[in-house]
Amino acid sequence: MVQPLNLFLVLSQVLAAYAIVLDIPHSPRAGRQIVDASYQAFSIEFFSFLDYSSNSTYSNPLNYNLVKNIREIGKRPINVRIGGSSQNHVWWAPDQEEGLRAWFWPDSTGYQKTYNVTIGPKFYDAFDAWPSDTEFTLGLPFSYYNYSYLESNIEIARRAHVKLGNRLTGLQVGNEMKAPAFRFLEPQTPSDYVPHWLNYVYNISNAVFGKQNERVWTIGAFQAPTWINCSDPLSIDCWSIRSILELGINAEDLGVAADVHEYMETSSSNYVDRQFLMNHNNTIYYPDSNAELAAYAKSKGLDYWLGETNSISGHGKINVSDTFAAALWNIDYTLYCAQTNISRLGFHQGIGWKYSAWNPIEMWVYPSGVMASYYAWLVVQTALAGAGKQVELLISEKHLVAYAIYEVGRHRRLDTNLSSIVIVNLEDWDSTNDATSRPYVEFELPRNISRKAQLSRLTAAGADVKAARAITFAGQLVNETGMIEGDRHVEKLDRSGKVKVLSSEAVLISFAH
Repeated sequence: MVQPLNLFLVLSQVLAAYAIVLDIPHSPRAGRQIVDASYQAFSIEFFSFLDYSSNSTYSNPLNYNLVKNIREIGKRPINVRIGGSSQNHVWWAPDQEEGLRAWFWPDSTGYQKTYNVTIGPKFYDAFDAWPSDTEFTLGLPFSYYNYSYLESNIEIARRAHVKLGNRLTGLQVGNEMKAPAFRFLEPQTPSDYVPHWLNYVYNISNAVFGKQNERVWTIGAFQAPTWINCSDPLSIDCWSIRSILELGINAEDLGVAADVHEYMETSSSNYVDRQFLMNHNNTIYYPDSNAELAAYAKSKGLDYWLGETNSISGHGKINVSDTFAAALWNIDYTLYCAQTNISRLGFHQGIGWKYSAWNPIEMWVYPSGVMASYYAWLVVQTALAGAGKQVELLISEKHLVAYAIYEVGRHRRLDTNLSSIVIVNLEDWDSTNDATSRPYVEFELPRNISRKAQLSRLTAAGADVKAARAITFAGQLVNETGMIEGDRHVEKLDRSGKVKVLSSEAVLISFAH
């Protein structure tokens, strides 16, 4: 009988030290979902899509290089959803010269969003800026009272289908229609919403695909259960995925996924700081709150997406979402979700927003450039690259996590299909502190796997670091043009098999077979 692998963990925090022995299963638990690098997807605010892309008159090498990195490292097609609150105010303008025009709320409102968006024929040139196998979900507006949106939707969706073909993998009507900002647009109950939504969908499907029940629609696009208050979550009057499915929204099997939108907290909450974000117990509360709805959706044959998600709602929080702490949080959040029944994460992006992975243009006093959280993509894409992967949580402590990543289909004669281990030390460390006193966690790997291990370290001087040039992964940084710069430095373990992970640092340990 093959014995499980043992990973010996020594924690050294200031004057305290204690040892933990952790068993690493040779294989993931039965039934664990299979994911790959496309699990970590993009959701881009509608009015920002052209800025994150390009067209015949606008080209941005920062976009091209950052996306190219992700596609080449992950070795899988990228998923992009185009939507968000501005999706609810999009109109088709056939004679418009520009691809997209946006009308913004005054700066004095602090809203940093649009109240009107028009798109013209050149909008579709932007899709050419992405890798040729990129798959898209396109958001469309919805109104309970204004059927003029339906006419726009038919033309917008038709042209997207012509442009993308089978790479148009999703269409979405309406965004967060129960959110306070859009209550004036919505029906009063889900019972009113479902037939009206279906009327939109049937008309668009008939016009674009020639049949009313084309299986291309995302269902819901509601706020997640942590954001919607219902006195009875099982009530048919509760705005949730369950209620609209019970009301027959997918009776004709037109849905590809149930879609909900989840954020950790709001930017207006005073207690939200870096350590709040880097608290594993806080992080897992949100995906865990979706478990029942996800199970229900899957029982009805639908994938369950957190189609719009990120660290802090309200476009992120300054000195939290725009720091290295957000990169460490993203790694923990993505890998934790990957071993649940959540099928996809769409990390929301917008120009000038604090939680974005990069800012393609200067906007709202934010300069263009790479944001610290982009480095999370390098780690996760490396860990989930190539063939299908399954993820298991090994260590689940408040400020320390470890995940095992297994490769599906590895040869059975091998001792294990373990592909890599990711360790994240979530203890907050400020770069202004004395670096010589920075605490660390020390791991000791058993020799039968440590001799095969290669270690790539994600590090910065502290969780407060914002500058992309002050962060490295495997000794390399991402420069101002989005290119990976420097020689790759992969650490070899010595005979002791010990690995030190500093506070506010992560390591990816890969195993050669």
